[in-house]
Amino acid sequence: MKTNLYATSFLAVIFTAFSFTASAQKQKYVKQLPATPVVYMTEVNQKGYILIEDDWVHTDNGYQYNGCRWVKMRKGYTWKPGYWKQHNRHGVKWVSGRWL
Repeated sequence: MKTNLYATSFLAVIFTAFSFTASAQKQKYVKQLPATPVVYMTEVNQKGYILIEDDWVHTDNGYQYNGCRWVKMRKGYTWKPGYWKQHNRHGVKWVSGRWL
C-alpha cells in the first residue's frame, strides 16, 4: 500500500515538473529592433478604454507588430507598457506589457 502511494506521489511530481517545463515560453532574441509601422488611430468613442500603443509578438520569423489597439480597462488594475530589453550577447527581446 505504501509503495503504491509513493509511486503515485512520485509520478505526480514528475508530471507537474514536465507541465511547467512545457508551458515555459522560449525566449526570442533579435540582433536588431524591428521597424515600428506608422499607424493612424482614431480616438475611442467609449470611456473606460486604454490604447495599447507599442506591442509585439514573436513568431518563427522574428517579431510582428501587434500594437495600436484599444482594450477595455480592468477595474483596479493599471497597464504597464511593454518594452525592449537589451541582452549583451543575444541582442534584444520584447517584454510584454501587463496589467498590475
